[in-house]
Amino acid sequence: MFSILLSLCISFLLTAPTLVASAPQATTSSTPNLRIEGPTSTLFEGPITSGPRNITAIQSDAGLTHVCDGVEGGSENATPFNTALDALDAASKTSPTFTYTTGYDGDMTDFYILSLAGYSGEIWGILYDWAVPDYGDGFWIGGCRQQVQTGGDVLWAYNSSETGVFLKVVPSDVTVKKGGSATFTITNGLGGAVTVSYPTAGYFPFKAKETGAVRSNIVKVTVTD
Repeated sequence: MFSILLSLCISFLLTAPTLVASAPQATTSSTPNLRIEGPTSTLFEGPITSGPRNITAIQSDAGLTHVCDGVEGGSENATPFNTALDALDAASKTSPTFTYTTGYDGDMTDFYILSLAGYSGEIWGILYDWAVPDYGDGFWIGGCRQQVQTGGDVLWAYNSSETGVFLKVVPSDVTVKKGGSATFTITNGLGGAVTVSYPTAGYFPFKAKETGAVRSNIVKVTVTD
């Protein structure tokens, strides 16, 4: 009996399948910091998780659907990934929801925003990490060719081609003691620094604004006792 069992064990060891660890599948989603600035107010601001999805144009190749993943046309991106338009689409489905429409430019092989939250007639442009992305030949990249990473800053701004000034305030998250003060630096517009005193405890968010410029990122100030 022992010899039979031993033979069976040896046979199993010789014929057991080899287990090969498979490489983890690369994710195509990310969580950038998305901000959408309309002509009169901020429509969305915060982190949003998204990934490639189908986008359909209603003008210029109306009805045309493409996967928005950053590898459209002659894009320099080699692998599919989350894009600026994917993030906007995901944000449109959060509360409060908003609607948007797109057209498709065959020369740029990319989508562009026609209207967003009811605002149309001017260009909705994008910035990524505070820079205007382009093809390297002077043409702006649309929403489906600009891939976005977790922690990256994505800005969609109305009438961006006319303003050309995008206010930025740092630091953007501050905690101070009651009776204390904080100094903030404003760039891409008025410039300079401003020091604000906080005599009472509470939460005091603000944005920098300037005529002819896109309002800044939100600055979160918490004042403790």
